[in-house]
Amino acid sequence: MDIWETQKRLLGESVKSRQNHARRLAVKTLTAIERNSAAYQADAKRNGELQPMLIVRMKPTECRITLFPDMQLFTGDYVDCFSDRWLVTEVFTDENTNRFAKALLCNHMFKFQNGTADIIKRLGVISDSNHLNRNERQLPLENGWYQGYLPLDDDTKKIFVDKRFALGTAFNNRGEQILSVIKVVWLDQTTANLSEGDSLMKLRLEIDVFNPQADNINKMICDYIPSNSSTDGDGETISLKKKQSWRTQI
Repeated sequence: MDIWETQKRLLGESVKSRQNHARRLAVKTLTAIERNSAAYQADAKRNGELQPMLIVRMKPTECRITLFPDMQLFTGDYVDCFSDRWLVTEVFTDENTNRFAKALLCNHMFKFQNGTADIIKRLGVISDSNHLNRNERQLPLENGWYQGYLPLDDDTKKIFVDKRFALGTAFNNRGEQILSVIKVVWLDQTTANLSEGDSLMKLRLEIDVFNPQADNINKMICDYIPSNSSTDGDGETISLKKKQSWRTQI
């Protein structure tokens, strides 16, 4: 073996040793933070089950989660902390193999039907995308739209382009109560799901028009399908744990 090859081998071993040391230090640091940091949320829950995590609220509607080794967390999971419910939209690993996640505040209850009278409810996220951020400046868009996020499961995977949702209630120029309506114009069941266990759906939504013949104000459902039974219930309750992990096959 010549001198150059020997130097490369020694250099590689030195770099690898420093990297391993940095990883071990990072794991020890997490343990110390767990004992001492206000970021440690002992009462945090994942999909309704207790799972302590390190969570920092970065913005009113966004938090950053640091995961302990071997901790399970995926896109599409619900996290309960700070007296709110959050939806995990990103999970990533840094150079020291530490894992982090980003979660957005759930701010809307999506109520819909999938071709039957059963009413499905899912907590999700709707964010206003009427402005395009560029160089820390907000540029208004000519046609406003909303970004939506939902956990991807056996019910939400049936959502399609042109499906309509009630955003809230309002009044028309005659003083009549109507629904504020949004419509799916694009959906993505793939790009946020990078590992087995990820299950997140991304939506692009635009303002649509209330249809008094099809939309039900009391139920807050667009294109409402009435029940044939004498007792028209609200179907199922909020799903905290997904019925079944499902992701698009790539």
